[in-house]
Amino acid sequence: MMPANNSMQRTALRAAADAERWAAGMENLPGGPVQSSRDSVVNVAVSTLTRGESGQASRLLARAFAEDPIITHFLYDRVRRRIAFPAFFHAVIEETRARRS
Repeated sequence: MMPANNSMQRTALRAAADAERWAAGMENLPGGPVQSSRDSVVNVAVSTLTRGESGQASRLLARAFAEDPIITHFLYDRVRRRIAFPAFFHAVIEETRARRS
């Protein structure tokens, strides 16, 4: 397996954030105030994950990539993805954290 790098993690986190905004019916903006389709404003802040947030972030990434066509080609069983993805994304986040320190 290819080791994770900062670019890969940023791409994964950006994709997850885009998926969350899309799911909430918001426009895809890079950060700051976001106008939703319900005429409310949501403030978006980008920051470094703390160790305590990595579990929640890995589950979010697992949901965001659950139906990715390339990943589902290789890991086609939905139950296996549900088990493997959170652990995989948690490892990517922790590897990136280790490289930063």
